Amino acid sequence: MEENEILTKPVAISIIRALSGAPGYPFHVEGESQAAHVLTHCCISVSHARAVINEFDTDFPTLEQLRGVAFRLRPQFDPHARAIEDEQRKREEQERRALKGLHDSVPLIPGVPWEICLQIQCLRIAVQEAYKEQAYYLAALKDYPEAMTDIRAGLDPDPEMVEKRYRALHPTWRPRGSAALSALQNIVERTSNGNSPTVQ
Repeated sequence: MEENEILTKPVAISIIRALSGAPGYPFHVEGESQAAHVLTHCCISVSHARAVINEFDTDFPTLEQLRGVAFRLRPQFDPHARAIEDEQRKREEQERRALKGLHDSVPLIPGVPWEICLQIQCLRIAVQEAYKEQAYYLAALKDYPEAMTDIRAGLDPDPEMVEKRYRALHPTWRPRGSAALSALQNIVERTSNGNSPTVQ
């Protein structure tokens, strides 16, 4: 079977010659040898090499194009690479769900950047009973005194005041609503080390 057949240089050259009618085909030993070298080093089987060559039906490919297609098609012929690709897809899906879950969990305020909405939610969390004896709560009092006073009184904090304090604490910050995952990690890290529950 081709899957188990060793892709030697002569075999690679015979596969390459399927494109001998294409413009740019290297009708000399050195040119064929260079293309065969790419296939033997970048393809894991004869069927992989054939699939690479079958991707080209017009001009003969450059060596770089051969390498690119060989690596792109590799997961189709390498079970280990397929497993890695599947795992990567699973991680991306988990991250997407976490991102959506975090976005959905933050009460939005019309006209207020998402990060500021998240910051207000963090301050509300800081006021909860579980945090009152932690540095997390004290740091929030220090960094956002007005907002914490409002929240403790059962009032909604002023988003403009929170944003003003936030900008003072993070001078380089610019609104970027897609920062949910890094924000979540930041909350966890700051909660564990006793810093103010802020997002960046």
